[in-house]
Amino acid sequence: MDIPKNVFAWPDYLVFLIMLLICIFIGVYFGFIRVSKNVQDYLIGDNDMTLWPVAISLVVSNISGIAFLGYPTEMYTFGIQYLYIQTSGIFIGLISNYIFIPVFMELRLTSTYEYLERRFDKSLRRLGSVLFVVSLIIWLPIVIYVPALALNHVTGINTHIITPVVCAVCIFYTCVGGIRAVVWTDFLQAFLMVSSVILVVAKATWEVGGLGTIIERNGASGRLEYPDMELSLTKRLTFPAMVFGGTLTFLNDGIMSQVMLQRYVSLPTLKDAKMAVWLFLICKTTFIGLCCYSGLVIFATYFNCDPVSTKIVSAKDQLLPLLVIDTLKNYPGTSGLFLAGVFSASLSSLSSGLNSLAAVLLEDCFKPIFTNLTPKQEQIIVKTVVFVSGVLTVGLAAIVEKLGQILQLYAALSSISSGPLLGVFILGVLFPWVNAKGALYAGSSGLIFMGWICFGAQSMLASGNMRYPEKPIYTDGCTFNITEPLTTTSPRMDDDDETNVFYLYRLTFVLYTAIGTIYTVAVGFIISYLTGFNKIEDVDPLLLAPFLRPKTSDKRPSETKQQYNEKFGTNVCMAEAVDLLNRRKESSFIEKENCT
Repeated sequence: MDIPKNVFAWPDYLVFLIMLLICIFIGVYFGFIRVSKNVQDYLIGDNDMTLWPVAISLVVSNISGIAFLGYPTEMYTFGIQYLYIQTSGIFIGLISNYIFIPVFMELRLTSTYEYLERRFDKSLRRLGSVLFVVSLIIWLPIVIYVPALALNHVTGINTHIITPVVCAVCIFYTCVGGIRAVVWTDFLQAFLMVSSVILVVAKATWEVGGLGTIIERNGASGRLEYPDMELSLTKRLTFPAMVFGGTLTFLNDGIMSQVMLQRYVSLPTLKDAKMAVWLFLICKTTFIGLCCYSGLVIFATYFNCDPVSTKIVSAKDQLLPLLVIDTLKNYPGTSGLFLAGVFSASLSSLSSGLNSLAAVLLEDCFKPIFTNLTPKQEQIIVKTVVFVSGVLTVGLAAIVEKLGQILQLYAALSSISSGPLLGVFILGVLFPWVNAKGALYAGSSGLIFMGWICFGAQSMLASGNMRYPEKPIYTDGCTFNITEPLTTTSPRMDDDDETNVFYLYRLTFVLYTAIGTIYTVAVGFIISYLTGFNKIEDVDPLLLAPFLRPKTSDKRPSETKQQYNEKFGTNVCMAEAVDLLNRRKESSFIEKENCT
């Protein structure tokens, strides 16, 4: 049995077209009517962005189309255990608001990696920038292609037509409108994402017999379960591992990445940035909860006739689009709303990535080489970067389908870089005595160490030497002929059954970022000790977490303004500003132009 192709009617395409036209209008408005004053305004705003649009933009930038389809698949395949990782949000909020956000709000850096040069040296800045650019170029084509491919299999929409069209719109409004266009289109796209999921799950819940039926069917199959409190490093998902590993993973992805920090520093005050963090975490958890619930709805709908094993769909990431087609086929325009929602998730990630890529390449590549760029030349450079990167993304998306294991490769690559990079930032912000040699060698060796672990684990999974236990699926209720009815679950392999696999390869993937971070911090500390610790007084206080800064409220620093600028550079304010920042915990940043 095959699902019908080309089931989208003209109302569905009309809804999707309206979404694209509104995005174009937003780009036109911020590109030709409310024009950016300069390149800083174009990339990070004029420090006057509004709280709610920025918070919503943070959410949709962080949740790609892959996650939009991936969370339902996770619930369908493995149950709700992964949902408990969201409890790490409380720790992320506290850590970011009291340690990292104050530092970057006061510095107001266009490129996050400029911090590494100020705190350590240029080598670390180059390392961070290169890793960011490479990982983003690999990630963006996947972000736009995977949802298009999933929808192609269940709707018949040609991915080689819709992907270039959607990307062209995204490139236009990102290139023309800058960060403001990105934020406000994200706001629109968030509405489409949420409304499309709510529409689907509400209708499907009603058709399947209500919430009670969903709970009963998922509970009977073992998908509803309490948090696994086992203290295991090799079991796929346990609550302790998810809380610890999830905190560091989401701290890196949701707070410390270039894509996210650009939005935080676009807000006018530190108080607004801290509030944006909490709004981001609350809204993200709510939306992910909706996506996870849709996975439970999918199983309840197809509980006795699994669409994957019966070849109705060819992959599990097509389950949610299949549910949409089956549930909303009699309501013109509603399937188009879902299509707009899925692509909105991809558009928001693509536009945010292109904008951040332009910021990093301008600050870390072009400015160090061309030292006398005029504001007009800077604007031309960033818009050219957005355009060229967007076109490159479309070209790479066309060949993603030919690269089989690209998703596994990207998963490994992101884990390889995220932990060491986060570790280097932690060394800079929390350990003033760590020197540049310690941070550089720790970050570089951390990449090698995590590369060994991640690629080793991927090879074990690909060869079948490791398998994760899946929840049962059934086909005994199918109303069409299949070769053989089955009630199946993947064979469970306990930790003791995998002793032939090297222990580090068996570590759960939720700990990868945490392992890379801990390794980098430990090695950086040791190397700094062996090569000579920094003197704390030689480190710019603005580069440290607020609670580590010298207490100068009672005694003014001995340096004169000239001595302070010679030590720390004229890109930060004088010693009096440090005194003010220490006396006022909630003080807003001190603008560079206000320092005379």
